[in-house]
Amino acid sequence: MRVDANLFAPPPPRHAHTIGCPALKGQPLPKLKTLLTNPNIQWRRITVSAWYGHTEQRALDITSDTALWRRRGTPPTPIRWVLVRDPDGRRDPQAFSSTNTALDPAEIIALFVRRWQIEVTFAETRAHLGVETQRQWSDKAIARTTPA
Repeated sequence: MRVDANLFAPPPPRHAHTIGCPALKGQPLPKLKTLLTNPNIQWRRITVSAWYGHTEQRALDITSDTALWRRRGTPPTPIRWVLVRDPDGRRDPQAFSSTNTALDPAEIIALFVRRWQIEVTFAETRAHLGVETQRQWSDKAIARTTPA
């Protein structure tokens, strides 16, 4: 997720005699990048292992909340966003999101870390075996290399 994504509050409750279509989203929320400098934000320190393929454990400061995220042409989706900053200041802040709003923010980060390892596996498969390349466009090539 981008740190400048447009996030919204839930729509206000409808009164009994309101005319027109119900609101899909509420007021816009501040951009996540503005929360980085807000002194009122509560940050929580967590430790993750295997961050981007590194073996050592890494400390991260995180904060999280729920919001509505909407793209043009789609209905608003409730998400849990997680804003991550490096306490040492060596890496740029990152934002992550999940449509499962019941997940703990540390679980969202752990799921992303596991996903990264799978993405590396796919990239190496393409590079070394030629999967999803022109070499794999014939039935013989698929039968020969893909099972490997």
